[in-house]
Amino acid sequence: MNDTSLRSDPVAELRRNWRLQHRDGSGADLAGAPSPTVRQDADAILRQAGTNPPLLAIRAASGPFLVSVANQVLLDLHGNNCHHIGYSHPGLTAALSQQMREMPFVPRGLTNREVVEAAEKLQAAWPYGPAVVAFVPGGSAAVELAIMLCRAHTGRYKLVSFYGAYHGRSAGALSLGGRVRDRSPRLGPLLPGALHVRPFYPLPGEGAFDAEAAARRSLEDLACCFEQEGDVAALFAEPIRNGPFVPPAWYWPEARALCSRYGVLLVCDEIPTGLGKTGRLFATEHFDVRPDITLVGKALGGSIIPVAAVIAAAALNSTADLNLGYFTYERSPMMAKAATVVLEIIAAEGLVARAAELGRVALDRLRAAAAVRPALAEIRGAGLMLGARVCDPAGGNHDELARRIVRECLCRGLLLQSPMGARLMLSFPLRIDQDLVEEAIDVFAAAVDAAAAAADE
Repeated sequence: MNDTSLRSDPVAELRRNWRLQHRDGSGADLAGAPSPTVRQDADAILRQAGTNPPLLAIRAASGPFLVSVANQVLLDLHGNNCHHIGYSHPGLTAALSQQMREMPFVPRGLTNREVVEAAEKLQAAWPYGPAVVAFVPGGSAAVELAIMLCRAHTGRYKLVSFYGAYHGRSAGALSLGGRVRDRSPRLGPLLPGALHVRPFYPLPGEGAFDAEAAARRSLEDLACCFEQEGDVAALFAEPIRNGPFVPPAWYWPEARALCSRYGVLLVCDEIPTGLGKTGRLFATEHFDVRPDITLVGKALGGSIIPVAAVIAAAALNSTADLNLGYFTYERSPMMAKAATVVLEIIAAEGLVARAAELGRVALDRLRAAAAVRPALAEIRGAGLMLGARVCDPAGGNHDELARRIVRECLCRGLLLQSPMGARLMLSFPLRIDQDLVEEAIDVFAAAVDAAAAAADE
């Protein structure tokens, strides 16, 4: 490819620059002193654990790449699971630009063709029969609306979710979440009736685990909870836990049977894992299990517009006398256009099948890398979402080694999510090509080697 074609294709130029940087080590400054923008952020933005201080300041995003204010190029394997179609997809940016010019907003109490079309696309895509759809400005709002819908429809108020779960940051969503660090007494009482049982995946801080035994234990807890409580409205859960953690094939059909036996609605939170990331459009399709409600978000807005959706079986459309999701932007033409175009791109470009195919390639390559690296164990994969548990071969702190690997990745131009204890995740965009997937895993392996060598010193 000549220089002229590189300049006309920003993603190709970013790819070339990324390769040059991670090969010659010029990305090392990424983990250095904070930029002025990061320092200014500390004075202007509300401080919260997990978001302050920011790791880097970003000035551009295109395809699978981010560009820092220091002009370092990052291959983004984080993306908050929003970047299925990559950044600045030309089809989406063009559609949103036109929508912004023609009709950017509709006041509450009115409707528009864009929101109806987006709802119809989700109805057609959801493989579990007639459904109704509600749009909201984010994942936490989708969880809140689903909580109210389940309570109103069943006449019950108790809700079950898993220890270690995460469903968002609003009060109801935090109540369902099962992470100890998210349940500070400084926040006061959360939602009454929020119950937790052991999950099919490992809890934070747990080391090696037996997937079959964990799933069986979780199912026993569910049965006991439903029987003893007697008036549970819904079970909220990620069918594939963001990480990824995939339960045995029998787990969700048996959990669904339990829900049906006790009149409990099954709400599947696919906000981080849905829309093709796992190799199926909906993660529940891996298990041939029918949810009553599916929640999607993150990638639905194409990394441009915040939008999430509640897809509910038509039988739950029983709350016409109540205001469940009274949002100013509930029928936003911009949100709706983003959702419609993202779904069209996923279908037209065959991204679901692509995630399944490339996911197998990526998983094989990661397993091969782990086979000769004692620091990597429990290699996991669901489509283009991969994970590993870190073990310090020198007998040191596994969590610290995981953090060191993330820093070494960053120095090599590879952005990963912060580790969950000793567990790492690599979340690839769906439009990435095989060469870049393989090269990214090679860079990751080099970062593991560097981190392990530093741990030995």
